Amino acid sequence: MFFRITKSLVIVLALAACSAPKKMAKTDTGTTDSLKAHINYLADDKLEGRRTGTAGELLASQYISSKFLSIGLLPKGSSGYVQPFEVNEGKIIGPGTKFSFDGEHLTAGADFFPFPYSANVKMEAMPSIAVQEADMPWFFDLKDVLEENKSNPHFDLKDYIRTNAKKAKDKGASAVILYNTSAADDKLAFDGKDRTEMLSIPVIYLKKEIAGKYLSDPSSTIKIFLSVDVTEKKRTGANVVGYIHNGAANTVILGAHFDHLGYGEDGNSRNTSKVPAIHNGADDNASGTAALIELARKLKASKAKNNNYLFIAFSGEELGLYGSKYFTEHPTIDLKTANYMINMDMVGRLNDSTKTLTIGGYGTSPGWPVFSPTAYRMPNDNKIMPTLNIKIDSSGTGPSDHTSFLQKRYSGVILFYRAAHRLPHPK
Repeated sequence: MFFRITKSLVIVLALAACSAPKKMAKTDTGTTDSLKAHINYLADDKLEGRRTGTAGELLASQYISSKFLSIGLLPKGSSGYVQPFEVNEGKIIGPGTKFSFDGEHLTAGADFFPFPYSANVKMEAMPSIAVQEADMPWFFDLKDVLEENKSNPHFDLKDYIRTNAKKAKDKGASAVILYNTSAADDKLAFDGKDRTEMLSIPVIYLKKEIAGKYLSDPSSTIKIFLSVDVTEKKRTGANVVGYIHNGAANTVILGAHFDHLGYGEDGNSRNTSKVPAIHNGADDNASGTAALIELARKLKASKAKNNNYLFIAFSGEELGLYGSKYFTEHPTIDLKTANYMINMDMVGRLNDSTKTLTIGGYGTSPGWPVFSPTAYRMPNDNKIMPTLNIKIDSSGTGPSDHTSFLQKRYSGVILFYRAAHRLPHPK
């Protein structure tokens, strides 16, 4: 049975990766045309790079769902074919964040900001700017420390602030309010990607103009009202899951991620231009998704009945394997019945001269050495495709969705990909 599934898979992968041969059977020409059609749609500008949680990702998931439906796959998500999951984007300054000096209200973000690890609290107090009393907000001017370390390349201002805020809390401060009266640019800003542990007191930064207006007299006492509301910023992505139920004891899982980088908003782009551009992701990973759809079509029409087949188009891979992690934690089948998992990532750029396909996870199961480690030739290959040179990597871990399954200790994980030749921006 293993050979039969492998044979179908290699044909689809080869057709995805190679340009069409001069002589090709009509049915294989149809597969090639279908692969191209899938990739053309998924990588089209109107999908805007298929960033997880966007309208482009939704269009892609609807397209994949429609193909699964037309093939005759059973829906196996949590809502039809779809399995939604949340992506934590980091932190944002919530609408409840407020600050006032003597009744004059400041604007969050423009006049001040809380550090992402600030405690969410409300307080009223009348602190003296120069006196550090217990259970009162403490004020710190960053001027001296910036001037002392202006020639120190190893000085980390953010780490300094966090460390000393903890010390201030231990000494009795109810809040830490920072400002900078020096000419040095401290480059401080709210960093929503900061995932350091939350402190038990708020830590606030005042912009220079505000500090100059309200804190120019260190001997003064001022009435402040402070409310901090730092919240998690989340968006929703979705896996697309289809199933062939053959009434078998075991299930083969086949996956490919369909999300990509959008406009590079998540900071994972190689684009060095300041002008946003669509990252189309034709190879990464419209190619694997196209292969997944066509493999589903072939298996549905085949006589391969010794296994059930689960097809998963993952989202959130580019953000850190969110979709596959979510699936392994919330599976829609009993994963104890899983025979093996095959992940297809970047299968669309076979080198014309070497004709090499990289296969990872070769060492995760004793069943995988059915492949020759050097080359694999299909029957009647002159009509279908040239010889494939197989590059073997025994490790089952790597920067793609198969890792989520291996970490759950499911053996027999394998990955088809071309990681050494990742496409540059924007395609």
